[in-house]
Amino acid sequence: MINDAMYEKFVEKVDVAKTISIFMHVNPDGDCVGASLALYTYLTNMGKIAHCYIEPGHEIPQNLTFLPNISLFNSKSLKWYDLAIVVDCGDANRLGLVCYEKFLCSDDKLVIDHHFVNVPFTDDIILEPKASSTTEILFKLFEFYNPKFIDKMVATYLFTGLITDTGSFVYPNTNALTYKVAADLCKYGINNYEIVRNAISDYSSNAFALKNRVLSKALFSHENKLVIISFTKDDFDATNTSHSDSKCVIGDVINIKEVLLAVFISATKIETEFKVSLRSKDYVNCSMVAQYFSGGGHFHASGCRIQADSIEAARLQILKTIEVTQCLVDL
Repeated sequence: MINDAMYEKFVEKVDVAKTISIFMHVNPDGDCVGASLALYTYLTNMGKIAHCYIEPGHEIPQNLTFLPNISLFNSKSLKWYDLAIVVDCGDANRLGLVCYEKFLCSDDKLVIDHHFVNVPFTDDIILEPKASSTTEILFKLFEFYNPKFIDKMVATYLFTGLITDTGSFVYPNTNALTYKVAADLCKYGINNYEIVRNAISDYSSNAFALKNRVLSKALFSHENKLVIISFTKDDFDATNTSHSDSKCVIGDVINIKEVLLAVFISATKIETEFKVSLRSKDYVNCSMVAQYFSGGGHFHASGCRIQADSIEAARLQILKTIEVTQCLVDL
């Protein structure tokens, strides 16, 4: 259902803006990238000047590099914009320091998201927590404003965000409207098969080697409700892979019948910093753990970064936080 009053904010702000900056959260996922590129393309189709930004040091995930115009992030810049729009980011802390400063360089501001907002950017927020993805919200926004500016490219970006944030329509955030939006997007002639293959299914033989290597060291606890997978620098070096190749592992482990919470700890370029991805199912709210470390995400899919001297120390922090939050306690 469309909230006309809330959607009118988008119409009113975009109508008067000639220059628009678009921002997404650090470590962007498919919904975030898809939303940014879809909004950029829709706005440029309208004749607006739009520029997309990503926090320096954060890259587009490898599985999304098949998308057209993926190199436009940070490629152009103005000192000041009429309007700044943040997509798929419910916490100002997750925007990044450089992007947040750039976000402030605008006359007007807007946030479009489906996460619960922890640290607001602005009073003007289009927020739909029950939506499957930010791209689902954008499709409804675009149709509400003017559907003639939706083309095959816009639909490709929106469909990419939709299928990645729903795990190809298997996550609990999938509902009847999600399927309808997907069907409507297919009417624009997108290659949905290629999008799903590139964004979700395909991975390299090196990634397969990484998968075999780390799964053999999986640590189970809490009566097998919890599994922790660690990706060390040696793991990446031995298989000639990087963190982006870990996605093929993340998708599988949570499907183990007994597992309710899967934690993936990955080494980064900074020796004392570790990237953590969390997946859960049923009653387990993994975002409670991510938020403890100033991260964020969804009830069943979240992420954060941990400062620790070693991957073992990071693992102990995670275990302690699980106990503190009691997220594995069946209420």
